[in-house]
Amino acid sequence: MSLAKGRRGALSDMLSEELVAAFFSSSAFAKARAYQAEGRVSGLKIDAESQEIRASVRGSHRTPYQVDIYLDWDGDTIFAIDGDCSCPISLNCKHVAATLLEIVNGDGAVSAPVAAAHNRRPGNVSSQKPPALAYDVIAWLDKIGTAARGNDYPAT
Repeated sequence: MSLAKGRRGALSDMLSEELVAAFFSSSAFAKARAYQAEGRVSGLKIDAESQEIRASVRGSHRTPYQVDIYLDWDGDTIFAIDGDCSCPISLNCKHVAATLLEIVNGDGAVSAPVAAAHNRRPGNVSSQKPPALAYDVIAWLDKIGTAARGNDYPAT
């Protein structure tokens, strides 16, 4: 599926990992990176005005979680992300972040011309994605971090 191009241009050009990270805890963002890299996001749909995003994200349960994201825009700038999820956390969880990262980095949701433009973005030194850590490594690192600082994000 190609990304919606509304009055703001391609959504993948408006989002970045840094912007997504700003709306989520560091723990949720790290888990979301692993989920996105493992291909857990599917059925990505974006409306024509780039305001509503829907997807399914495979989590720890048998049934994938349903994610609905609403973006609030100020001109060409996203100033709020309201992500609803069917998981127990329900609001701006790792599944929501993984969906947004799929728009930024995903192979299945980004058409070739958009991906080529994304790779030429200033600050993007390499057009190759860094290798993703396995989920069990991310979980192990998260346990160490939780032990050191306390739990800032409950597990789902």
